[in-house]
Amino acid sequence: MAIDMVGYSRQMEHDEAGTLNRFSLLRADVLEPHVVNHRGRVVKYTGDGCLLEFASAGAAADCALKIQGELSERNAALPPSEQIRLRIGINLGDIIHDRDEIYGDGVNVAVWLESIGSPDGIMISAAVQEQIAGRKPYRLVDLGYRRSEKTDRAVKVFRLCLPGEDVGHGRGSGDFPATADRPHLSILALPFRNLGCSPEDEYFAEGLTEDVITDLSRIPGSFVIARNTAFAYKGKAVDVTAIGRELSVRYVLEGSVRRAARKVRVNAKLIDTVTEAHVWAGRFDSDERDLLDLQDELTGRIAASLDFHLTDAESRRTLPERPGNLHAADLVMRGWSIVNRPTTRENLVAARRCFEAALGLEPDYAHALVGLAETHAYEVGNRWSVEPELQLRCAEATVLQALVLEAHYARGHHVRGILLRLMMQFEQALIAFERALALNRNLAATHAQIGFVKLLMGRPEETFADIEKAIRLSPRDFNLGAWLFMMGWAHLCLAQDARGIDVLHKATSENPLLPHSYALLAAGYALGGRVDQARVALAEYNRLMPDMTVKRATQGLSDRPAFISATARIRDGLILAGMPRE
Repeated sequence: MAIDMVGYSRQMEHDEAGTLNRFSLLRADVLEPHVVNHRGRVVKYTGDGCLLEFASAGAAADCALKIQGELSERNAALPPSEQIRLRIGINLGDIIHDRDEIYGDGVNVAVWLESIGSPDGIMISAAVQEQIAGRKPYRLVDLGYRRSEKTDRAVKVFRLCLPGEDVGHGRGSGDFPATADRPHLSILALPFRNLGCSPEDEYFAEGLTEDVITDLSRIPGSFVIARNTAFAYKGKAVDVTAIGRELSVRYVLEGSVRRAARKVRVNAKLIDTVTEAHVWAGRFDSDERDLLDLQDELTGRIAASLDFHLTDAESRRTLPERPGNLHAADLVMRGWSIVNRPTTRENLVAARRCFEAALGLEPDYAHALVGLAETHAYEVGNRWSVEPELQLRCAEATVLQALVLEAHYARGHHVRGILLRLMMQFEQALIAFERALALNRNLAATHAQIGFVKLLMGRPEETFADIEKAIRLSPRDFNLGAWLFMMGWAHLCLAQDARGIDVLHKATSENPLLPHSYALLAAGYALGGRVDQARVALAEYNRLMPDMTVKRATQGLSDRPAFISATARIRDGLILAGMPRE
C-alpha cells in the first residue's frame, strides 16, 4: 500500500510547523494503530506519505477503508487549511526484500495507483480486486485499463468506495484527474440513439455509428476508440469528462437517429471532454438512399471543426456507395450487429442468415461477402465446425471476391488475415493484417491478431505489445477475454506460469464462456504442482468442450518448430491435469 498526502507542499509553504505537527499526529493516532490492527508493517515514511506491507489483500483493503473513514471524520471538524487528505494505492504482486526495504514491480504499481487517484480515494489493481471481490460487501467501480509508466503496460484499475460514497454511473465515474494533454484528435463516437418508433430500427442506428467511426479513423492524425468499446456505453447515461479521463480521449461525439417514411434525420454534437464545451453541433436530413453523402458531410464537418482536413478524396472516402437495394443494406447492418456481439455459435448462424439473405438480393455486395466469410472463420477458429476445410475454402473464395469488388475495405483484409492464419500461412496473414491497418489503423482486433500470429510463429515474447495496443484502442471490447487468453498463452510458452495464470483468470472473468482459457489454466496449475486446482479448471473446460483430447486441442494450430517446442510444456501440463492424450 502506498499513501500520499494531497497538497503537502502547499500546506508546508503556508504553515511548515503546523503541517509537520498535523502529519505527525496523523501517523501516531490514525495510520500506525490501524496498520498494526490489520497485521501490516510500515516499511518507510517518505516525508508526505508512506509505504506499507500487509499479510493479505483483504487486510490492506480493510485498513485503507478505516484510515480514510477516520480521516474524513477528523477533517469534518477542521477548516480546509488544516485538513489532511490522502490518496491510497494498493497492489498485490511480487516484491524484493532488502533488509527492511521492499522493491520491485509490486511496489511500483502500488505507487502508480496512488498517483492517479483522487483525494480521499482508494485505488486498487485487478489482482487485489480478485482477492477481495465477494468476500465482504465491498463496493468497487471498474475503471478499465490504464497504461502505467511505471511498468509500461496496461493495468486494470478499480476504485474501492468508502461507506456512503456515491458510486456514480459505474465504470470510470470521476476518478482520474482531468488532463489537457490528450491527443489533439482523440475521439470516442458513442452509439447513436435510435429515436424511431420501431425497435427494428436499432440496428440501423448501430450501422450508421459504425460507419462514422470508420470515417473518423481516416482523418490524418486521429486516434479513434474502437467500435466494441464505444458500444459498451450504449443505452447508458454518460459523463463525458469521466469518459475522457478513462479512455484518454479529448472529444466525444454523441447523437441520435430518427428514421421514418424513408427519411433519416441525424442530430450530432462534438463535446470537449476537458472543458465540456460543445465544439460543434449539426443536424442532417437525408433520404435513406443518400446515406453515404450524409456520412461524408458529417465526418467532414467534424474534421473541419478541429482544423483537420482529409488528405484527398480517396483517403477520405475509400468505401464506395452502398448498393441501391436498401433491403440488402439493412440486412448487412443487421448481420454486423449480430457479429459484433459476444461470439457464440448461435449468433454466427443468425448473422450468416442475414448476410446470405443480403447476397440473395445483391450478389456483388462486398460487405455482405466479408460478413459471410467472417462467420465461417469464427466457426472454424472456435472449433465448432463439422467440416472446417470446406468452410475455410468457402470463406477464402468469398473474401477474395469481396476484395476484387472493394479493394480498400479494411475489414475484408482483416478477415483474409484470419483465414490465412487458420491455414497456417502466417507470413501472408501478417501482410493482410498490415494492409488492413494501412486502411484503418484503429482496428483493435487486427492488432490483437498480429500478436496472435507472432505467438503461432514461435515468437511469444513479441505477442504482448500488439495485444496491449488492441486493449488501448478498445479497453472494453467484448473480445477482451480472447485477447487476454492469447497473452496468457504467451506467458505459459515463456514458462512465466504465475503471470500466465493471473492473466488467464482475468480472461475467464471477462468471458466465462471462452473454453480454451480454462484449458490453459489447467495446464498452468498442473505445471506448478497445483493438481487440485488444475482439475477444477479442466472440469470447466470439459463442460464447455466435451470429449476433448490433448491431440485434438493442440492440432492444426501451427506447424512451426519453434511453436511446437514452446507449447510442449503446455501439452505436458494438460496431461498432468488429466486430459486424455488421444
